[in-house]
Amino acid sequence: MKLCKVFITSILAIVMLSNCSANQSEKSPPIEHQKALIGQWQVITIKNQNVIAQHSATLMFADDNTLMGTTGCNNFRTSFTQENSKLTITMAATTRKMCPGKLMAQESSFLQELPNIAHFKLNEHQLTLFNREGNTVITAKKIYL
Repeated sequence: MKLCKVFITSILAIVMLSNCSANQSEKSPPIEHQKALIGQWQVITIKNQNVIAQHSATLMFADDNTLMGTTGCNNFRTSFTQENSKLTITMAATTRKMCPGKLMAQESSFLQELPNIAHFKLNEHQLTLFNREGNTVITAKKIYL
């Protein structure tokens, strides 16, 4: 009888421990991390170059995985997916307004880099977007309306 109790207790302990480890692996990331990008961001740098002051670029991440904003010249719209700090952005559709040469160069650089973004890092109210090679592509600060 004593051997039977030890056996049953051991089986229960194994089942409980396996349930604990299964529950931990099934946990989704905290809501805060999943929603961290949502909102509007003012772009500070693109490929380590300051954004033209009077024509700042913006990023606005929405709950429905839409990303829209301005390049400093034209508006753009695209979609994104996020899994933890991994970030994928599709090619953007833009308006087609002509702007001065420096502004068009900023826009070109900005739009070329968006689909190359692979992950992000948040530090306080600053967003840093990295490409697949781990190079900083875009930095931005949170805009609170």
